[in-house]
Amino acid sequence: MEQLSADGAINTMAMTVSTGIYLSRPAHRSSMVRSTIAERSRGAVPSDPVVKKPWNKLAIPAFFVSMVAVAIGFFTTSTITVIGVVVLAMVLSGLSLHQIRWREERGKGFALIALVLAVIAALVTAMIIAVSGAL
Repeated sequence: MEQLSADGAINTMAMTVSTGIYLSRPAHRSSMVRSTIAERSRGAVPSDPVVKKPWNKLAIPAFFVSMVAVAIGFFTTSTITVIGVVVLAMVLSGLSLHQIRWREERGKGFALIALVLAVIAALVTAMIIAVSGAL
């Protein structure tokens, strides 16, 4: 039940029916605001409440290796090299996606693009091998 006193303070005392426990809120809402401002001035609460996540160390190298796989696929005739670089790109991007999920890091876009590029390079290489019949 809420009551408004003469000075504008809200006095609340509520009882939950099922448990019989009394819950109470602070008498005045501005006291909560004053306490957070005081805590910030003392340095107890950081001024930037958003914590920046660290970058994953494998996401950008996986992206770079997958770009190299695509470039090697376009400019060389060595399919063994392309297959090796594609496998490396898939492994790096898979590991980085796993680490990003478990460690809550940034770089998911780089890892996903790396995986997509590696799969595309693998499919194009498989089609070239199927058409030409040469490794």
